[in-house]
Amino acid sequence: MTHVAYRGGAPAAQDLIGGQVPLMVDTASETIEHHRAGKVRILAVTGEQRSRALPEVPTLKEAGINVTADAFFGLYGPPGMSPEVVARIDKAVADALRMPDVQDRIYALGLVPAHAGPAELAAIQAAHLKRWEMPIKNSGFKAEF
Repeated sequence: MTHVAYRGGAPAAQDLIGGQVPLMVDTASETIEHHRAGKVRILAVTGEQRSRALPEVPTLKEAGINVTADAFFGLYGPPGMSPEVVARIDKAVADALRMPDVQDRIYALGLVPAHAGPAELAAIQAAHLKRWEMPIKNSGFKAEF
């Protein structure tokens, strides 16, 4: 396969639908509606478990590929943001993620609602960077700027 860099999942999904690329790897939220409309076929999900929104789609492990990879969305602010503002935003996000209608919408996108406070988010991000450090180095990838 050849990596093709895109400025987001939506342009990549459009090229997938249009036949310019044969496949893509992205969050289900970018393609789930196209999958439901029959424009693309989601072959597998990368998580440990099947997606609640796509119960018919196997995991990579179920498809015979022993790989798992999860993604997360984080909310970031500028450096030096006051702890009071961080705490207020964190509480608002946590409150919103407990709302059933917000949870239902997130699940419908093929995602899983979850809250992590600032320290936990930093730890999750650090673990992801560590997890992918060796595979990226071993691949021979060289960043081109």
